[in-house]
Amino acid sequence: MSVKKRVLAKEKKHNKFKKSKALNKRSKSSVYIKKHPKGPSFNKPGKKHAAVKQQHDEKPTEEAVSDSEEDNEMSEACSDDFEEEYEKAPRIKKSVQVRNLLPVKNKKGLVYRSEVVKEESEDESPVFGSEKKEVKKKDLIQSYAIQQKVFKDLKRKVALLCTSIIEDPDNNMIALKELVSMLQNQTTQMVISEKKVLCLSLLHVFADVLPGYRIRTQEETDTKVKLKKETKKLLGYEQTLLKCYKKYLDLLYDLVRDMKHKMSLTNVSSTKQRASYEVGLIAVRCLCELLSTRFSFNYFKNIANKLVPLAIDCDENISSMCCKAFEKLFRADKLGEAAFNLVKQIIDVIKERKFNVPVCLLRTFLCLNLREAKPEIEKVDMSKGRKEWRAMSRTQRKDKKKIKGLEAELREAQAYESVDTVKKFHTATLNKIFWVFFHILKDGKKISLIGPALEGLSKFAYLINLEFFDDLNVVVCSMMESGKLSDVDKLHGVYTLFTILAGQAESLHIDPHKIYCHMYQGLLNLSHSTDVQHFDLTLKCLEFNILRKKKKISFSRILAFIKRVCSVSLQTPVHGTLGLLCSVRNIMMNVKGADILLDSENSIGSGIFLPEMEDPEHCNAQSTTLWELHLLKTHYHPAIKLYAQHLLHNCSNQGRSLLPDKLAKLTPIETLNRFSEIAVENKMDFLENTEEPPKKKFKVDNSTVNSFIEDDVELELDASTLQNVDILQAVASQTSQ
Repeated sequence: MSVKKRVLAKEKKHNKFKKSKALNKRSKSSVYIKKHPKGPSFNKPGKKHAAVKQQHDEKPTEEAVSDSEEDNEMSEACSDDFEEEYEKAPRIKKSVQVRNLLPVKNKKGLVYRSEVVKEESEDESPVFGSEKKEVKKKDLIQSYAIQQKVFKDLKRKVALLCTSIIEDPDNNMIALKELVSMLQNQTTQMVISEKKVLCLSLLHVFADVLPGYRIRTQEETDTKVKLKKETKKLLGYEQTLLKCYKKYLDLLYDLVRDMKHKMSLTNVSSTKQRASYEVGLIAVRCLCELLSTRFSFNYFKNIANKLVPLAIDCDENISSMCCKAFEKLFRADKLGEAAFNLVKQIIDVIKERKFNVPVCLLRTFLCLNLREAKPEIEKVDMSKGRKEWRAMSRTQRKDKKKIKGLEAELREAQAYESVDTVKKFHTATLNKIFWVFFHILKDGKKISLIGPALEGLSKFAYLINLEFFDDLNVVVCSMMESGKLSDVDKLHGVYTLFTILAGQAESLHIDPHKIYCHMYQGLLNLSHSTDVQHFDLTLKCLEFNILRKKKKISFSRILAFIKRVCSVSLQTPVHGTLGLLCSVRNIMMNVKGADILLDSENSIGSGIFLPEMEDPEHCNAQSTTLWELHLLKTHYHPAIKLYAQHLLHNCSNQGRSLLPDKLAKLTPIETLNRFSEIAVENKMDFLENTEEPPKKKFKVDNSTVNSFIEDDVELELDASTLQNVDILQAVASQTSQ
């Protein structure tokens, strides 16, 4: 549009405005004439003015009159309304009572204030306190009902949006954007409930929609490359999904930050703190779920960076929630990259806090699956690689870098787990964990962390290098002698040293005499209140101590441990007693000559048995017997009775002392776990044969049956009748007759 045309348009608008203004004046004068009809006027100049005005009003053309008819009608209506309001208004204003208030001093001086006093009308009746309360209750109920209705509508809308996204995510990204915007800007007064619903709904949507691979950001993508329509569509979908996911994570971070801030303040009301805590707890739950299930997607490190400090600083609920998410991730990660990154962040925080961390955070390392880790890393000769790199030209170096990048992309696309990368991540993770465990043991000040450190070393002891055995043996034995460790921690230390000796140090022929002494002393601490995990660890130590070393340790030491285990079995619960008796059975079946403890007449060597002796070598266990089995033979539990009789008959495979197959096939640990669940009920249902025997057809002789019925012969025999031989002979004589 040219400048000339714009100027002409403006002039046209200006002329129209002038014409409409003139017509408005004319309409007003016509109204005035209708209200004041013509009469005798004595003012001549007024007539001239009116005549001139009429001539002036007659000048506008017919076109202008036709354009401004609507404006005249509107102006007439407005003037009529104004006159009606003026007529209805009262002529005399009511007097208003004013009450003076105390003045206020300001920078400028005194400020005088006043207040209008409201007068009660005569028509209105006074409202009492009870009536006011009822009115307030009704208002509250109505408002609550309205809020519930609005909230139900919101939930229905959220459900429809979520289903549409899950059904067809490619074409319904607008619905995802709307959900994220609803979380950012609340639409109802029930803010807490609305945030909870939206956070959890978006969590389930992202858990279903997010892919199992990492998406490139816009900065990483090459914009110069030409793409097909399908790839462009897919790229746009991935970018919008990534933006929505990032926005959702930012909103969750804000909720967690607000919770931490309000919980740290003292001048905030308890209701606000409770509300922010509830919403923050839901946000932490969403972050934990995304960390444990979508650890191969983008922004994994950001989520881990937010959750690791929460596991240390916050209360028990949040820290346990975070630790459970870490354990779930450690179990699920097969490649090892996500676990390595999370372990790295946890150890960095532990260093910053100077090992002032909760025990549950350190126990998460026990769930790591380091199946491909190696205790020693092969050193790579870097000189050869440098020489090859220097011999290449610039173009060759660029080509080699591009080829490496393409190979990495292909591996990601194929989800290929190479053995070398798995070993690399697992070995790096193992080195970091061992650094933490050894530092805790060397320092010795954090007593609460010594137990998890020893437990972790006992689990990964087969991966510890033999070079660390001497130092570890000295540290663990000194801590046992000092009394810092509990009974369970001592067993963890013993189990760690035994596993190292059973693996790489087996060929060294080392006799850890002190370890056996600590093990022998620790068995006396087993009682009725001992935990199942403690019994499990004890049975493992007995297996490594005796069964795997039966040819390398003395016979007197084996007998001393058998005697100590049987003595302890009198004071343990049912599942613990059965586990210990099962381990004694395995030892007696595998060690020749161990049945000497069952014979009360014969004895080997000389001397008296000294049960209070701390050294199992010099307690003279060969001079005693297993009299505890005679007491266990009268136990109230039937399984313990069976085991005691079986051991007293030297684990025979025939006769009444034979164990049932279902008991004999169980290992000590399996026996412990099985009876830890059913021992309280005092039932042996699992030992009964549920399989029905094969049906066989027999020919029944009716004559013999009738003769038994006539003579009233007892066909069913009780256990008491089986013991009496005379009764059996009498019954046999009656049947023969």
